[in-house]
Amino acid sequence: MFNYLWVSLRLTGLFTLVGFLADIEAIFLICGFLALHLNLGLATITHDYVHLKKLKILLLYLVRVSLIEVSKYTLELFL
Repeated sequence: MFNYLWVSLRLTGLFTLVGFLADIEAIFLICGFLALHLNLGLATITHDYVHLKKLKILLLYLVRVSLIEVSKYTLELFL
């Protein structure tokens, strides 16, 4: 005798696991695009409006540090 309840329970668990893994991939993809958008936007603003070379280098360094911090907090929020 074939037990449909047993099969449906196992398939539901399998589909939930696959959906969870796909959701994690989407979260990492969104975080990656968010970080790229943030980095490119702030770097463009810095290059356009800051004319002192030492200050520009300092601000670009701070943009990279803020990118790491925003990525860390975004992953903590989603995971």
